[in-house]
Amino acid sequence: LNLGIMLLELCFGIAIENNETRRKLGSSDPAISVYLDLAAALEWNESVLEEAGPKYAAAVKWCLERVGQASRDSSWRNQLLHDVV
Repeated sequence: LNLGIMLLELCFGIAIENNETRRKLGSSDPAISVYLDLAAALEWNESVLEEAGPKYAAAVKWCLERVGQASRDSSWRNQLLHDVV
């Protein structure tokens, strides 16, 4: 998730905290903040294709869709290197 958000921030030049969708979601509760970040990032990701092209968009999507997979799947690192890097 963090890499996907970082790629979004680099693409658009703003931090997720300053993203309009994320600000609308609010909440300072750390227990739910990560889920709100994910929701905002998934919506924000819809604009990446037009802004940065298909390869960059695919890399961001890969990172956002595989939240928590690293601890369950040992092949995620190879997939990361192939699909993102």
